[in-house]
Amino acid sequence: MGRSIRIQELSAPETEQMPDPLVEPEALGETIGWKELFGRSAPVEVEIGFGKGRYLIHAAQARPEADFLGREWALPFVRLVRYRIYRRRIRNVKLVRADALDILGQRIPAGSVRAMHVLFPDPWPKKRHHKRRLVSPGFAQMVVRVLEPGGAINVATDHAGYAEVIEPTLDAAQGLERLPGFGLDGDLAELTNYGTKYAREGRSFHAWSYRKTRG
Repeated sequence: MGRSIRIQELSAPETEQMPDPLVEPEALGETIGWKELFGRSAPVEVEIGFGKGRYLIHAAQARPEADFLGREWALPFVRLVRYRIYRRRIRNVKLVRADALDILGQRIPAGSVRAMHVLFPDPWPKKRHHKRRLVSPGFAQMVVRVLEPGGAINVATDHAGYAEVIEPTLDAAQGLERLPGFGLDGDLAELTNYGTKYAREGRSFHAWSYRKTRG
């Protein structure tokens, strides 16, 4: 049986010329230069709130021709995913621990992202905390700003109350059109840790994909 790993032990292992996937927000500059960040020109995908990183790692390995920026605030998750990326020697992922709205509203260049993924964001279920929810009209316009023409956002939640906010908010966003199906390949119950957990608990999922329609 393998030894469990404590978060405190998740320092970077010794590797041969393996770049650190974790980038300090200050190092991104006022505007991210994707070529400078990844060392090449490639399509970019962004995951907001990568949790334990199951989807982020899966996507990066499945699409080596693309580069991935993962944003997360929970420090234990950041450390864990950093370690997992090192262990797998994945070179097309960068991680940042930063405010999501700062990254979307300020640092990501306009029209530079092929796809964005928001999978099971914190629903902040108490009414007094609703203002902390990620998806809002302002967030939707940030998404429109950063997506390239034809780029897509994929969103999923298990929380019915949050779904009732997400759907009309994105439906009403100027510059986004709803796609007929969910844009991610595979079963949501397998793509993320939260999806697996919620499927075992018998929860239903709500999932949408939208495409940017204007330049």
